[in-house]
Amino acid sequence: MKTWLPIALVASLPFFLWVLAKSPFKIIQPGLRFKYVSVLILGIWCTAKGIFFDLISLGDWIAGLLWILSCLIFGFMVWSVLCWGYTLCMLLSLYEYNDAVDSDQWQKLHAGPHGTQHLTWDRINLLIKFRLATANDNRLVTSRMGLHLAIIAKLFMKVFRVK
Repeated sequence: MKTWLPIALVASLPFFLWVLAKSPFKIIQPGLRFKYVSVLILGIWCTAKGIFFDLISLGDWIAGLLWILSCLIFGFMVWSVLCWGYTLCMLLSLYEYNDAVDSDQWQKLHAGPHGTQHLTWDRINLLIKFRLATANDNRLVTSRMGLHLAIIAKLFMKVFRVK
């Protein structure tokens, strides 16, 4: 009882996010959905302390709570990248175009005609640094690792109904 419940609750995070994306709940806003799932997980943990009061020592309960909160923070970072990540969106726009483009074309694909030149160059350098894209003859192409990450990100975005 001491260790399996917080592990099971944290492992259920993707499942709960998926359930709340479906009918009858169908919570569209990703931030609100994550907030509801976090409250649900913490509520289950606190309820378990109330039901199994004699079986869970206060120290174990606090340790489990801190562990759950730490995992929720990490889960929120991953969720945020999936939902709102600017760099990931740039990578996905390159992936969806499915052809080599120069940086100006890439910026217009992602940010529209007005663009954000400085931020775009910073993100391009970051993607190149992490080998998610490559620059060949002043043209950017999704790398093999970038292709795999884009496919995985698209899969998670489809499963969790994130646009």
